[in-house]
Amino acid sequence: MGVPDPVAGQQVLLVAESVENSTLDELELYTWLTSNLPKHARPRYLILTHALPRTPTNKVLKTGLLDTIDLTDAWSPPVRRS
Repeated sequence: MGVPDPVAGQQVLLVAESVENSTLDELELYTWLTSNLPKHARPRYLILTHALPRTPTNKVLKTGLLDTIDLTDAWSPPVRRS
């Protein structure tokens, strides 16, 4: 989903639900994403959560999801400086 960014207008935020007993962390997920997605499609922020809000039919409830997320808790890859 898109989140506000003062420079680019919006940046990509990936919110993923972790599987029970998973040891996957944000860095491992980002490493996989960098090897499988083009640079322009990679998320700037990652949040792993234990449960996403769902509708009665078990679909992810996207409306209002951004309101429940605190971007200060989001993982962001280190910025490379030349």
